[in-house]
Amino acid sequence: MAGVIVGEEEREDSAGLVAVSRATQWLIRHAFKTARPGEVGRLALEAVNRRETGEWSNEKPFYAGQKVATIRKYSQVWVKVLRYIWRTESRDSKPDYELTPEQAVCLGDLQ
Repeated sequence: MAGVIVGEEEREDSAGLVAVSRATQWLIRHAFKTARPGEVGRLALEAVNRRETGEWSNEKPFYAGQKVATIRKYSQVWVKVLRYIWRTESRDSKPDYELTPEQAVCLGDLQ
């Protein structure tokens, strides 16, 4: 799949990370294609778009009509976050974050 940039350091990195990066990009594109009023109910689209409980913007449904460049930008950010967590979670000297037990299980399953 296009869009995943593989640098020198990643060629030696796990093939799993590259596969998960590509799958994440595919999943985001597929979600944008599917999250349309004719495919998904309005309440579900409002739940996806929800920011905080009680906010006025909670009544607005998710807008999936983004341009390809915008979706690409969104997916690149998510892939960067995923790669960061993937690489740093197994290190002895981790940054200042801690996964919840559920997140650790999900990351383990993903890896």
